[in-house]
Amino acid sequence: GVAADDAASNTPASNQFVLRNMLSRDARSHLSLGDDEAAELALATIVVCMVYLTRAPLAESELFGHLRRLGLEAGQPHDVFGAKWEQRLLAREFVRRQWLTRKKVKDGGGGGGGGGGVG
Repeated sequence: GVAADDAASNTPASNQFVLRNMLSRDARSHLSLGDDEAAELALATIVVCMVYLTRAPLAESELFGHLRRLGLEAGQPHDVFGAKWEQRLLAREFVRRQWLTRKKVKDGGGGGGGGGGVG
């Protein structure tokens, strides 16, 4: 709708998107995550979005390049994700949960870079 101030000034309202939580307070209490779970889910969301946006298998080197721009350096401990986050979470945990699939890609095949890809 149009806000009262916008209607009075004849200025068209801008479109906005708002997320609404339709769950009851009781239902939300059962969905709370611990700090470690929330951190893992946040990283998984970032990685899955990056893979999705490429619309093709994403070379591991490209994924780590994107993560580096966000302040996640492979081989370096992270304040939230801890030590060896890239091995523990990306290579093992996310694959185990079937959030990611790793596969070897022949040189020149998909994802832009050589080496393994995630998709």
